[in-house]
Amino acid sequence: MGYKLIVADSSPSVQEAIRLAFPGSEFKIFAFGDGMAVMKNLNQINPDVILLSLSLPEKDGYEVGSYLKSQKEFRKTPLVFLKGTFETLNQQKVAGLDYDEIIQKPFDSQKLAQSIKDIIERRQNPMTLPEEPLLDEMTLKDYKEEIQDFIQQQILKLESELEQNIRERIIKELRRLLQEELEKLKIEATKLKSHSR
Repeated sequence: MGYKLIVADSSPSVQEAIRLAFPGSEFKIFAFGDGMAVMKNLNQINPDVILLSLSLPEKDGYEVGSYLKSQKEFRKTPLVFLKGTFETLNQQKVAGLDYDEIIQKPFDSQKLAQSIKDIIERRQNPMTLPEEPLLDEMTLKDYKEEIQDFIQQQILKLESELEQNIRERIIKELRRLLQEELEKLKIEATKLKSHSR
């Protein structure tokens, strides 16, 4: 049996587009029109990946996503949000959710299918990184102070450079204005001399 994919979107045409994006037996699609239905059927289906529209009746995508991540058995389940073209993304709500991707509707079916396959593969075969010792609280505090000092030094350096540039520009402009005034005075002096003769 293939991967179990839950799709939650209130639009039957979006549900159908996703069904068509995953032909064959590799994926079994479970489609729902509201967030509450997804939450009720999670344990029964035990999905391998979940596609959630952000705007859903009953419980919206943010609420379902939050519920998923509060459940130990679904915390690591790949989660992809579907966002409408003119829908505003609530950054505050989405910030606390561990999701894999946000895909905008209307979407390219082939690209969507490939993204889902890539996400599943990444989750199954995470890149292994060399283990590093965890930084203790004191070390983090030291780093924070060092970063703040570095940023402060850079700001002072930029301020100094900016000040220098402004000073040079002002001096240059003053010289230009003085030169123009001097030229005018010379012309006036020449006129006066010629009149006095």
